[in-house]
Amino acid sequence: MLKLQDKFKCKTLGDVNYYLGLHIERDVEKRWMRVHQKKYLEALAANFGKSEGHVATPLPSGFKCVKGPAEESVGEEERRRFHSLVGSLMYAAVHTRPDAAFATGQLARVVQCPNGEQVAAGERVAKYLGQTATGAIALAKNPVLHGLTKHMKVKWHWVRSMVTAGEAELHYVKTTAQPADMMTKRLVEQQHWKCCKLAGMALN
Repeated sequence: MLKLQDKFKCKTLGDVNYYLGLHIERDVEKRWMRVHQKKYLEALAANFGKSEGHVATPLPSGFKCVKGPAEESVGEEERRRFHSLVGSLMYAAVHTRPDAAFATGQLARVVQCPNGEQVAAGERVAKYLGQTATGAIALAKNPVLHGLTKHMKVKWHWVRSMVTAGEAELHYVKTTAQPADMMTKRLVEQQHWKCCKLAGMALN
């Protein structure tokens, strides 16, 4: 910062706590950081989450997102609204909500000609995120969470050298204990929440 101030007119505002819709909390002494999008997700749910009642997973059981015939597509106004919805879901999935990544990716496949069922599915994802708006990505240097985030230190192309140097260990992970499943497939409620927990996500 001091070097920047030597060349540019800068104002120090202290530690960042809000940036582009991201709420940032951290404890330097305990070496942890928590990032969430509570306000953003609540607004998202208010704008798009039309479905009634509580939803436990991003997508309903048995839902398949397949591009259908053009005549079954919703009207132009609803289609533009769906574009906005999917874009908003992507912003959440990329930053703090990987649990919605698979659902968002599926919806993005039909963004040009969604039907009514697919629009309703998108609204369900928005409602799910709103109901779990305090969900956060927690990164910490402690025995509990460090094991969940250590992969961030390891670059994919360096796995072999890191293992050889003793910096990383590879372990077999059973399908039932694979947190990445929530980003690659549709899961039933129990498995979905188990993956969120394994990934170190704090959901309400």
